[in-house]
Amino acid sequence: MDIQNTYDKILQDLKNETRPLLKLKEEDFKECFLALGNSFENLKNSYNDKKSEEEIKQTLCILDHTTNHSPIFEGILCRILKADFITTEIKIYCLSATQGMIIQRRNFLGEKLPDFYLDTLELLLKSKDPELYEWTLRTIDETGSQGKSLAKTILSSRPRFLKMLNSHYRNSHDLIEMLTNKWGLSVKR
Repeated sequence: MDIQNTYDKILQDLKNETRPLLKLKEEDFKECFLALGNSFENLKNSYNDKKSEEEIKQTLCILDHTTNHSPIFEGILCRILKADFITTEIKIYCLSATQGMIIQRRNFLGEKLPDFYLDTLELLLKSKDPELYEWTLRTIDETGSQGKSLAKTILSSRPRFLKMLNSHYRNSHDLIEMLTNKWGLSVKR
């Protein structure tokens, strides 16, 4: 599989308003895993490497548009989410990829989400970036009842009144309301 060509095809499908659905083979997953790991290490060692950033985004986009999933990505996806040298944009791409590679795969197998993944989401809830905070909440919503373990952190990190001028914080406020209602929690205002 050629990552660049596969990524370009996904973009073309999206431009044509067609949902790209890929079915990757085991060797494709291995190639994506190696590309993701190599790009991550290159970016880690040379902080502002635009080529490595682009390679990570391309690989995450491919993982986000697969109909099948592989367990080999759980660790590297969490490393990307935790890394302080990774941009918000890449972390949002990564959160989207975790929905399939971790949440959907584990749900399909009837397995509990790993604690290290929930810990990673909890860490992201402490982000000062309003867009990342919103997308973390959206991802937690996908975890279903397993996300309830993060309720205390969610409630303590919810945006205050003055932050509501920011659209991401307004969206986050609405997501928190929805989650607390879904989980049957009473929230003091």
